[in-house]
Amino acid sequence: MSYEYVYGFQPILEILKAERREVFELYHSSRNFDAVSRSLIEKAKKRGLSLKEVSKEKLSELSAQALHQGLVLKTEAYPYVDEGFLIEQMRGRQNLFILILDQIQDPQNLGAILRTAHCAGVDAVFIPERRACEITPLVQKVSAGASEYLKISLAKNLARLIDFLKEFPVWVYGACAEAKAAYTDLDYSGSVAWVMGNEGEGLRSLVKQKCDALVSIPLRGRIDSLNVSVATGILLYEVLRQRVLKK
Repeated sequence: MSYEYVYGFQPILEILKAERREVFELYHSSRNFDAVSRSLIEKAKKRGLSLKEVSKEKLSELSAQALHQGLVLKTEAYPYVDEGFLIEQMRGRQNLFILILDQIQDPQNLGAILRTAHCAGVDAVFIPERRACEITPLVQKVSAGASEYLKISLAKNLARLIDFLKEFPVWVYGACAEAKAAYTDLDYSGSVAWVMGNEGEGLRSLVKQKCDALVSIPLRGRIDSLNVSVATGILLYEVLRQRVLKK
């Protein structure tokens, strides 16, 4: 079994609450915990975790010098959902809400996207198996633990994945700065998948061709693009807004 060291209060708390993966040890630098940390410690004890007091230097080593907030958890590596299994789980379901990320590279962006995806009610997230940021401890911290509640799969081929989803059917929309249609022009009824491109290059050509429609977000300033995590939030919440209004 592979394992990793997750750091920071919120991601550790959500791992303990979600109970999706095996946990081993909780490292800390002091027994003088505040009330919030004490509640986490109690959850750790209920899971049967051993608590190990170590130096702050050791915590920094375990967390790769990241901001650990005095707590590091040794746990099973992030539990991705098998791509084929996840596709079959969704087959036949209505009003699916899917997010496909085409080679997002920055862990800060990925973590922020996952936090928004969970809050917006996304059912599944697909990221490429290669040439993309994976779910690292940093991503988990930036997501504030939201990654623990999402079904995330490593896709072998995004173009083929889109073909599978269209058979359900799922309408697939891509974000593209050059698209003539604004994101507010379309009706996102039924099952929907959003495809978001790489921070620098956007959507790859074949992935773009596979989308049912391409949309843009209107810009009024001198900067010609939005951060991908911000753009993702705008698009996901438009789907949620339309669905809430139609209830």
